[in-house]
Amino acid sequence: MVKQRKEDMDYRNVRLSIDTYNKLDKYLLELMQKRGDRRISLDEAINSLIEYHYSVAATTKKNE
Repeated sequence: MVKQRKEDMDYRNVRLSIDTYNKLDKYLLELMQKRGDRRISLDEAINSLIEYHYSVAATTKKNE
């Protein structure tokens, strides 16, 4: 069941398993090296993964 979002809420805490957190941290380091910027947050890394997922899904759908 999903909680209702308050209109004035900016953040929500999410609990990750340690394995998932370690994979995300590893991806964050790769993204920092790729962009050449050490000031990338976990939020930016997650958004990057989401964008990548949707771009791959769109490409796959076009090829079908």
